[in-house]
Amino acid sequence: MRQLIIRHEDLIGTFEQKQRLVEQFNLMDDNFFAVVMEDKAACEYLLCALLGFEIKVIETKAHYDIANLKAHSVELDVLAEDAEGKLYNIEIQVEDRDNHPKRVRYYQAAVDWSLFQKGRKYEELPELYLLFVSAFDMFGDGLIRYDIDRKIRQTGKTADNGVHEIYFNTKVDDGSQLRELMKFFNESSADDMRFGALSEAVNRQKRTAKGVEHMCKAVRDYVTEREQEIRLESKLEGKVESVNNLLQNGFKLEEALRLIGLTEQEYKSYKPS
Repeated sequence: MRQLIIRHEDLIGTFEQKQRLVEQFNLMDDNFFAVVMEDKAACEYLLCALLGFEIKVIETKAHYDIANLKAHSVELDVLAEDAEGKLYNIEIQVEDRDNHPKRVRYYQAAVDWSLFQKGRKYEELPELYLLFVSAFDMFGDGLIRYDIDRKIRQTGKTADNGVHEIYFNTKVDDGSQLRELMKFFNESSADDMRFGALSEAVNRQKRTAKGVEHMCKAVRDYVTEREQEIRLESKLEGKVESVNNLLQNGFKLEEALRLIGLTEQEYKSYKPS
């Protein structure tokens, strides 16, 4: 797996420096993918190519945060909506270090509860497509695409709840047209114009001054945001450790939290990395 080194001086240097850096990005880099998917036409092209039917995208959100004060918050790589109200969550994953089907399950729940207002009927939940593009063969069966369906075990009939869970990967080469698209995810050459609006968006980000500047700014903003999160996490870790020390020395939880300046919710929700 390639290691892309991003130097601060390249992000703020001359146009030539920035362009050389951006040329190295591909669609498997989540920051580059997110920026390209901000283009509705590019997102629309990709969804149509992956799913095989016509889609009219009316809105696309990249690095879309869904905050949950009582549980683990999530950040979706891309969340798009079409003219029929259907939703499409596209995720990019390079490293195989987690239980990704369960991660997708949690993302589905997060999307549902973030959009569903109290008092509405469950039938109003929008149709949702969960699309996962990975650099590895998720299930190891040598397929480039895996469609997950809910089935009634006794009859084999599909029990449709409006959720479509589909996994793609860039590893398997089955000689198909989809394989060519997956290769483009890995290579993302600005000169490869075979993929319509998706190719145009990649070219624009890599070859125009506006695109290069936008991409570098997006990376700078993302890095700054993550650094702030790490500092906050480190500060919270220190407070939790202080509370634990007080508890070990006979303090009650309520008293320890008050002395350290931590809420019970923050204390109980903290999970060491």
